[in-house]
Amino acid sequence: MSRVWLFALLLCALRAAAEPVTTLVDNGDPQHRIDIAILGDGFTFVEQAAFQEHAAALAAEFFAEPPFLEYAPFFNVHAVEVLSNESGADHPEAETPEERDTALGATYNCADIERLICIDYAATEAVLERSLDIAARDLVVVLVNDTDYGGSGGAFAVSSIHDSRDEIVLHEVGHSFGLLADEYDYGTCATEEEEPPEPNVTRRTGRAEIKWNVDGGPPSGWIELDTPLPTVDETPSQPGLYEGGKYCEERVYRPTFESKMRSLDHPWDAVNEEALVKVIHQYVPLIESVRLPVDDLVLPDYGRATFAAALLRPTPDTLAVTWRLDGAVVGGTDELTLDLRDIGVGRHRLVLTVADATAKVRNDPDGILREEMHWELTIEQRRDADQDGLPDAFELANGLDPDDPADAQADADRDGLSNAAEFLAGTNLRLADSDGDGIADGEEVRDGTDPLDAADCATCRRSFVARFAAALEAADSDATERDAAAAPDGAGAGPR
Repeated sequence: MSRVWLFALLLCALRAAAEPVTTLVDNGDPQHRIDIAILGDGFTFVEQAAFQEHAAALAAEFFAEPPFLEYAPFFNVHAVEVLSNESGADHPEAETPEERDTALGATYNCADIERLICIDYAATEAVLERSLDIAARDLVVVLVNDTDYGGSGGAFAVSSIHDSRDEIVLHEVGHSFGLLADEYDYGTCATEEEEPPEPNVTRRTGRAEIKWNVDGGPPSGWIELDTPLPTVDETPSQPGLYEGGKYCEERVYRPTFESKMRSLDHPWDAVNEEALVKVIHQYVPLIESVRLPVDDLVLPDYGRATFAAALLRPTPDTLAVTWRLDGAVVGGTDELTLDLRDIGVGRHRLVLTVADATAKVRNDPDGILREEMHWELTIEQRRDADQDGLPDAFELANGLDPDDPADAQADADRDGLSNAAEFLAGTNLRLADSDGDGIADGEEVRDGTDPLDAADCATCRRSFVARFAAALEAADSDATERDAAAAPDGAGAGPR
């Protein structure tokens, strides 16, 4: 076999193999993130370092732009090195057109629009299939190695490496990711009279009918009540009803005078940001996982149980966290600790609700920015064979004898609290200083501080004292009832 054939076979084998992938931004499991895949076209073997530089610079600029700035922790970014035989892209509009041999077939003048770049979708899909797991390619960007201005939207966002590269990509991501319409006009308006589906253009002119002005204005809508409709004020970023959009000069309206979907180097503006934030939440769960105290959630009627949620938070943090037990609010942070003695024997429902309270979204009728998880808890009354107030399971777990009532009054760790008192306080009867603050549990109880809280405060102290006093009173009452039941007839009744 000749060397030429060997080289050809080797080239085919290389093209069939997975392309090298570099993860530029890693914020976590692709199953719980939006993964951006950046591919290059028209970059030869010796130009792959240049492609990596473009990809890294694009990622940095992408997350410098709100709302991606605030939601950067929700994204991963991967650069896929696609090898082309020749540099650049096709230019059919040139006086002397020359076809370039590139992996993804990038070409300008698509649909007779000079700056519109098309790529070979099938070739692009083939690269994605062999190089990235499906969870790692939620949003695909193709950078074309050509300095002439150009790009396109659709299933993939495409841009040349023109000086406006970052703005072109953001605009095209508005199409491919945010499902936003162009807000400029070409004078080539479509004849259809139906309401366009995109969230940033409308044919409606009634104040309460405009899709970005639900209920006719704030707080659900974006247009202030004193803003005239249609709007002619050119105040930057002021929401209103501006004529011209989706290529139409008349009878189609956009939400602001100038935005990134109309002109580059402008902000997205409120309505477009709202749409983008909603799409981000459609991809990414706010509640990544919850750590449960026990898998079956069958718990004793004593001690404490801790639930801890791993949450994905924007920056700055706009999450509102609420825990409810049987409908009553019992917590508002990532971690919840329940005192099982306060709950009561039987079945209970615990609900965790997490909502993004960002001001970027005013109307969320489908609850896209809200997530909820719930669990059924069963609190069981535990057997106490020796009737000393300590459940058998607790005694066995702590090395006590469930048939010996005397060990309830022993002090296993010599901290000044009996085993029974430790049980009532929820402290560790095998550890003299349960909260590790350098003060023995018995001393904290006597001083009125909480032996389970290393950072005591007046509120904590009052809460603990009241709870501990109530527990002691209940324990004394139970002991009196047991003694009365065990005494012979007439015993303890006094002289007749």
